[in-house]
Amino acid sequence: MISLRSLLLAGIFLSGMTFAESAYAPFAVTFPYAGATLAVGEPVTITWTGGDPDWTDVWVTLIELTPGYPYAAVAVALRADLNSYAVKWTIPAQIDYGSAHYQTTGHTYQFSVYKGDYTFYAYGPRFTVGPSRSGCACP
Repeated sequence: MISLRSLLLAGIFLSGMTFAESAYAPFAVTFPYAGATLAVGEPVTITWTGGDPDWTDVWVTLIELTPGYPYAAVAVALRADLNSYAVKWTIPAQIDYGSAHYQTTGHTYQFSVYKGDYTFYAYGPRFTVGPSRSGCACP
């Protein structure tokens, strides 16, 4: 007689899900904070929690949220790298997305953090980009 446990394990095996991956906490972007204004040309340390520190396929992208502009990942801050829970990145003065070229100042964004196979992902809080100055105006 086949036990319920055997059926469940067989179903999990066939679905490709593993117990190890489901044991990790979900990603959560911890910086920048909601309402922060990051300055053009200034380095910022984007931070997050969650996932496995041994993952080597973690991405951090900048998502455009400004009305009238495409809702899209318009820049990459970390490309398929180690899950280090932080990446230092400089806010660009200009975005080149397809045929669109525009200044970042005055726009609203958020960062997304995700595992390359999209099994783990999170969207951070909204922030704006301001003119060049010294650092972050954080609430």
